[in-house]
Amino acid sequence: MPVTIALPLDIPEVRVLSSNVLDDNRLLIEVESTLQTARCTRCGQERDRFHGFDRPIRLRHLPVFGREGVIEIHPKRYRCPHGEGGPTMTQHCAWYEPNRPHTTAFEHWVLKALVHSTVADVSRQLDVGVKAVEGIMDHRLAPAVNWAAFVTLETLGIDEVSLCKGQGHYVAVVWARDAQGDTHVLAVLPDRLQTTVQVFLEAIPTELKATVQRVGMDRWEGYAGAVAAALPQASIVVDRFHVAVQYRDAVETLRKQEFRRLNAERDPANALPTAELRRLMRREWPSLNEAQQGQ
Repeated sequence: MPVTIALPLDIPEVRVLSSNVLDDNRLLIEVESTLQTARCTRCGQERDRFHGFDRPIRLRHLPVFGREGVIEIHPKRYRCPHGEGGPTMTQHCAWYEPNRPHTTAFEHWVLKALVHSTVADVSRQLDVGVKAVEGIMDHRLAPAVNWAAFVTLETLGIDEVSLCKGQGHYVAVVWARDAQGDTHVLAVLPDRLQTTVQVFLEAIPTELKATVQRVGMDRWEGYAGAVAAALPQASIVVDRFHVAVQYRDAVETLRKQEFRRLNAERDPANALPTAELRRLMRREWPSLNEAQQGQ
């Protein structure tokens, strides 16, 4: 007998009817809306005269235990008794948009995945077409930020995303992290030039600017210059990855110099095992056994 656990779906106003694993290893979750009305497209009023179900639709959702998640729903239909001819309408739920192949939660997840990654990387990792990823960016990122949705902007981040393989075609992604640790993508700027980033940062309302304490970024001087000009009170924090690259390069340079010096003083038969010691030097000291530490 298989062991099962219950997990919250985190989709509002639905009831789970069934779940099963498809032949292609995707997890299909069938749900039903618990809402009992739909808005009439003619009179604009909520109507509760049930008129059956529309054809089922399947929407890509967040993964579950490594499996691609798919939500299936039969949208409810209602009839308006007051309109001419008794018009019917389909109920629309808040967690997805009509004619979109993904749930809203999935599309927000794709935007978060773009932070620190390229479009091509996200496309490959999530098994979503490049055009689909770009379509989500175009659809979800409003031309103007709704600053009223934020009380504070303690932590901002600026990352570059490559829209295609290879060098060039970069855009700048600006994001904010709220008090709960959730990341919100604010904007995708058309390029990563200092002037472009600075104009965006200067457009932040004055009261929110004052709440920015730190801005994370890579080592691109243009970002640092934009932050220094638009948010002079904010600390500039370089991403750990880029810092690690620098100190690892420094350690590697020192290692090569020392190995050359030490091996120059040794008989070739007793030369230091460069390849083996290189692997050991990249590990943390407590993780090495006694023999490895002795080397």
